[in-house]
Amino acid sequence: MPGDNPTFGTSTTMVTTGLVLGLVAVLVMNYAYPEVHAWLVAVFIKKRLLTGSLMLGVVLAGQIFLIIFVHPASGFDAGMLHYAATSAKHVQEVNVMAYYSLNQNNLPIMLFMHWLTELTGQTSWLFFDFVTLFFVDLSVICNLISVWLVRPRALGAAIYLHVGWLAVFPSIIMPYTDAWGLPLVSIYLLCYFAMRKSALPARYPR
Repeated sequence: MPGDNPTFGTSTTMVTTGLVLGLVAVLVMNYAYPEVHAWLVAVFIKKRLLTGSLMLGVVLAGQIFLIIFVHPASGFDAGMLHYAATSAKHVQEVNVMAYYSLNQNNLPIMLFMHWLTELTGQTSWLFFDFVTLFFVDLSVICNLISVWLVRPRALGAAIYLHVGWLAVFPSIIMPYTDAWGLPLVSIYLLCYFAMRKSALPARYPR
């Protein structure tokens, strides 16, 4: 692997190298060629809602592709959640009881995961990865609606920020509270902004 670092055990892949070189090339062309600058402004600034929406769709498709081909079993907290949620017999094991006696905060999500297995009959990591994807994307939708309520003119920039975040968010393949808790916060903020806007519309200029 090019760029291997024997000291830290890290590496720079050809994909990463290509992305960095491509970004540098775009920045140089934007600075050096007025025609390229004008095209970038027209596409990414003037038509930011359309461009951002298309980019968001591409990223969502990439997430689905990633989950289908990469849905590894995990250890640690996510592994214990999956192990306990998929069978009632597992929770009677000493190691499982010891884990949840020390990590009681994970009991709600484990019970919710168990409810999903009972409801759907699905226990695979692939299934829970898609549930994670649903919660992450639901959070994104709520966030964008919140931005639209507060300041519609900032919606394009918000879409770009979410596209960048989703493109490098590896937790969609890890069913755990890091991702499953996101829509709870986003829905709370959405409800707050919706009520605030209805009460004080003048505070949110368009």
